[in-house]
Amino acid sequence: MANVMRYAKRGEGDVRLSWDPANKEEVKAAKKAFDDLLKKGYCAWRVDLPVDKRDNTTRITEFDPEAKEIVVLPKMTGG
Repeated sequence: MANVMRYAKRGEGDVRLSWDPANKEEVKAAKKAFDDLLKKGYCAWRVDLPVDKRDNTTRITEFDPEAKEIVVLPKMTGG
């Protein structure tokens, strides 16, 4: 099973980008997408399994190619 990054993209909905940690080109592409999203103000979380735990996420600011799942979301704004 490949590692995956999920993020919302306007007009496309939920986007899933997967990579094999052993494949340098896939890791490079995933890191670029991750870095581009953070530059746009998104925030990222590494999701650690098992998901039945109450706190199974860790906020990250650097791409981790070994992460099984990364969720990237735009910052929330209030008003």
